[in-house]
Amino acid sequence: MTVLSNADRKIATRKFIREVFVRLNQTAQLDTIEVRLLIDGIDDGLEAAASSINQAIDPSVRSKATLSQKALATAFVALRRAGAV
Repeated sequence: MTVLSNADRKIATRKFIREVFVRLNQTAQLDTIEVRLLIDGIDDGLEAAASSINQAIDPSVRSKATLSQKALATAFVALRRAGAV
């Protein structure tokens, strides 16, 4: 998967603010620009780590799982670690 486009990063920033700060009522001392920098950094970091994440998957599963399934599993694990699911 490739990094998000500029437009998708803007959308992700708005949705993150709405979901985390509004719906989940979490507080943080981040303004919109800082949230955008957070989204950009995570997106770039995931791109850089994609190969390592893929190599950590058992080879018997790695070849069967689709790119989308791997991305969703990565997201699920991160959400689980955050206590969100």
